[in-house]
Amino acid sequence: MSGPTLPVGRRAPFVPILAWIGILSSGIGGVRLLVSVVSHPTWHALVALLSCGATFATSLGLRSRREWARQGFIALMTYYCVLLVVGYLRLRAQPNTLTAPARTFLLVIWGFFMAFSLSIIWELRSSRVREEFDAKSAV
Repeated sequence: MSGPTLPVGRRAPFVPILAWIGILSSGIGGVRLLVSVVSHPTWHALVALLSCGATFATSLGLRSRREWARQGFIALMTYYCVLLVVGYLRLRAQPNTLTAPARTFLLVIWGFFMAFSLSIIWELRSSRVREEFDAKSAV
């Protein structure tokens, strides 16, 4: 495998910062979910644990500037956006479960995480970031 196309000094700091955030958050979340799966196994907890594992693996690949990891991270962020939409639709389907301020608060949080996720997808798809990744590592 050959190295990245840009010298290390010209790389954007976005990718390693995103990678470390992914490694730390999925590692901590994965340990918490592992305890949950072992103590009270459910399908939801198992799927969440697998999602944490996929995020951890793609985050490690992002640190090494692997193209498969960039594409995988984009796919995971898209998956998380779909989960946000599903959660929002479930909240709307049960109108009497929360007070109006709580619903507003959740809507604001939902909007923030959706905008944040879409901005990460946008940045990972930018030509500046794509140039940092080695196309041969996609194999």
